Amino acid sequence: MSEPKVWAKKSTFIFAAAGSAIGLGNLWKFPYMVGENGGGAFVLVYLLCVLLIGIPLMMSESIVGKYSHGNAIDAISQTAKRSNASQHWRGIAIFSMVTIFIILSFYSVIAGWAFDYTYAFATGEIGTGVDEVGKYFGELLGDSKRLIIWHSVFMLLTAVIIARGAQEGIEKALGVMMPVLFVLLFIVVAYSAFATGKFGDTLTYMFNPDFSKITPVVVIKAMGQAFFSLSLGMCVIMTYAAYMRKDVSITESSLYVSGLDTVMALLAGLAIFPIVFANGLDSGSGPGLLFVTLSTAFSQLGTIGVILGVAFFFLVIIAALSSSISMVEPFVKWCEEHNINRIVATFAYCLAVWAFGLITVYSFNDWSVVEFFGTEAKPFLGMGKSPFDALDFLTSSVFLPLGGLLTALYVGWAMNKMISREQLFTLNGALFGLWLFIMRFVAPIMIGIIFVFYALGEETMNTFIAYVTNLFK
Repeated sequence: MSEPKVWAKKSTFIFAAAGSAIGLGNLWKFPYMVGENGGGAFVLVYLLCVLLIGIPLMMSESIVGKYSHGNAIDAISQTAKRSNASQHWRGIAIFSMVTIFIILSFYSVIAGWAFDYTYAFATGEIGTGVDEVGKYFGELLGDSKRLIIWHSVFMLLTAVIIARGAQEGIEKALGVMMPVLFVLLFIVVAYSAFATGKFGDTLTYMFNPDFSKITPVVVIKAMGQAFFSLSLGMCVIMTYAAYMRKDVSITESSLYVSGLDTVMALLAGLAIFPIVFANGLDSGSGPGLLFVTLSTAFSQLGTIGVILGVAFFFLVIIAALSSSISMVEPFVKWCEEHNINRIVATFAYCLAVWAFGLITVYSFNDWSVVEFFGTEAKPFLGMGKSPFDALDFLTSSVFLPLGGLLTALYVGWAMNKMISREQLFTLNGALFGLWLFIMRFVAPIMIGIIFVFYALGEETMNTFIAYVTNLFK
């Protein structure tokens, strides 16, 4: 029997898992969620959620992957066999692979926007006012040919990296991309710190929590962001952990990965908010914070704005690529271990993702008025939403929490705890007991709350919370 493939360096799992976690969610979603949910109050709750949910769940996925050294489906199968548990638990991995297929199909299109903006800043096509920048963004979304071109470029780059294998492709690519990612981000942070005059205001905004703003809804949103930011519930961590060396500590690696991801999210806030504040822009402008609000600020800074715009959106491209390769690897690894040529599997999969991504492309223009499941806006299952909105809602608000919940239940209850004990060899008895308690009780309950919140919708949950609160007055 051949030796299992492992990362050439001990640190590669940390960079690979961090690369998966550090993506558009850090550079795009985290800053605007901070802006919409009370600044420092949200950051504080987010950090607590990473500690209480994120790290234990990452450890659980790593245990299954490292134990088997195989693809996610077979990894769950092997651990289930040793645990005398049902082989139906393999459905977690299959379900997760379907989920990340859908996610990558629209993730690639969004990442393509960063290609377009990098080119636009480099060639001077971006206007100088909020109206002109907004118009440019609207024209981009309305031009299906441009979207398809950038979508194609992104998927091709992803395929080329994955096709070269774990060591020659993923490991070497991440060895270049991750340092460049942090260098570029530090450049933007340095500019924000020394040139905007608003860095102090940003520090106060992000790290001086107003406890009156910590509401149940803010807590739930922070839990959701912590969960999604760390690539949990997608079998990505499980797949990357399969390449871990035996002497690598899962506990330490999970702490490092979560730490890097959190630092990246905080740095993104420190890079973005000073520029936003200095230009009198809205920190709570939602998803448009990156592609409209921030671009407006860059466009008004002359030559330095061009440099910052190119650097920042190139940074977004690298972050997106580091995540996209992690979404392809679980399926390709399964194919490779079932005697299907890696190159063929990679390009066939990426072509299928590309084709499915056309749904998202046309959601912004030709199909923008198409709605799923009827015309009336409903909070559940994406009803009343465009195809892109529906896919985004289903994956991030239903499929991912469900995948994470099933993983927590499997590792916490169905899988033989001796497997976990063997893999978490650096934890003493008390810490192992605490981790197991979190996996069995805390994580499932908290993930269940996230699931219910997004399934019912924020308005319904606010009404319910107000009703419960009044009962105890």
